[in-house]
Amino acid sequence: MDEQTFLEMEAKRRGISVTQLRMQLATPDSLMKDIVADSRRGISQSASMLPPTRSGEEVKRGTGWQDPAPLSTPGIDHVDRICQAQDLHDRHQRLAETVRVNLELAQIIREEDEATKQQAKEADPNNIWGRVDDE
Repeated sequence: MDEQTFLEMEAKRRGISVTQLRMQLATPDSLMKDIVADSRRGISQSASMLPPTRSGEEVKRGTGWQDPAPLSTPGIDHVDRICQAQDLHDRHQRLAETVRVNLELAQIIREEDEATKQQAKEADPNNIWGRVDDE
């Protein structure tokens, strides 16, 4: 049985529409009871978004005119930040690649140095020329 068929059967059993059933399922009864209780008590003063008016203060009336927002290219700051972030990422990638290459070169130099020492030991096993440093 698919969901729509189940909802239709349940709505018919309760004597309400499928839409009403979906609303009941989406909102718990306790929340609806709280909303109804709040509406019966009225809006509390702290819920107001308007600043309190002082009695005796004259309300200023105006035309409603506001200065227009300054014109700017929409989204250009966002695009600049994206480009800067990509530039930083690219610099980090280049730096990481440089470090990787340098480490590989250092390893090659160490291996060649060891090979040269080994060849020198083989060529002069008694180290009579003093050219091979033993570590």
